[in-house]
Amino acid sequence: LAASEHLYLFLSSSMNEDALRRLLAGIDSLGDEQIVPVFAGLPHGIDNWPGNTRFFQQVLQAESTCRDTATKTCERLQVPLRINPALFRQYEITEVPTLVYDNGSRTWTVQGEAGLAVLLERMNKAANSPALAGLIASLRGGQ
Repeated sequence: LAASEHLYLFLSSSMNEDALRRLLAGIDSLGDEQIVPVFAGLPHGIDNWPGNTRFFQQVLQAESTCRDTATKTCERLQVPLRINPALFRQYEITEVPTLVYDNGSRTWTVQGEAGLAVLLERMNKAANSPALAGLIASLRGGQ
């Protein structure tokens, strides 16, 4: 993406954990923070750090069936999550998941529970962006 382009994926702890994990795994596979995952707030509030930690550890697990033990830690996706209610307000997000592409002069939005590549393809039909096409090709394995 160019410096003027931004891709945000708006998420919520109310979503199905497997759906969250699949979307975050797609972001992880792209690397380089191309798509920024954003939550409006902490799932268990500001005062429940153990609950928040457990939630984020679970959705960032590479394998959903893995369980941390005293001798083994499950592999985690390397995706920096953002808590930013102001972005939810700025883009008037009322449903999740919502993918927003902002190229600096125009904004496109697509909603729905689907794979990341599918959401990007839907968006790119309207935006017709070479950057989005490149991300889609990367997610599809260079196809």
